[in-house]
Amino acid sequence: PPHDWGTGTSHGRPGYRAEHGLPYTGENADIVEAPGGSIILYDSRTWHRAGINRTEKRRSAMLQAMIPMYIMPFYDLSTSYKSFLKSDAYQALNERERDEMRRLMVHYMAGPGGLQAITVDQELTEHVKDSGARWGAYS
Repeated sequence: PPHDWGTGTSHGRPGYRAEHGLPYTGENADIVEAPGGSIILYDSRTWHRAGINRTEKRRSAMLQAMIPMYIMPFYDLSTSYKSFLKSDAYQALNERERDEMRRLMVHYMAGPGGLQAITVDQELTEHVKDSGARWGAYS
């Protein structure tokens, strides 16, 4: 999108819509409309937005992002996870809770070389490789 449209992901400008009107729907826009309950699939690297709800009814959407497992996560939590492992909070968790925190904080994949952490942190990568049998391929 043009630079003067701004980036809604990083900030909002009070009064912007009042001054500039509704989101762009001009001749270069590809507008996709679908009945309720439909699924719309698109490449999330394209610029996208929700349209205006012109009904009196509430509406909701379930937004999912599917990214190949070998893509480096936007946020690398390896340093935070390793600090968490040394904390009293981690020691207070049971095994199920520890597994859940690991699933939330460590991105990994199973490949020909075994289980691999998707990170630039070599220590965490080795930890994942060494613990592969306990972690399971998809758990």
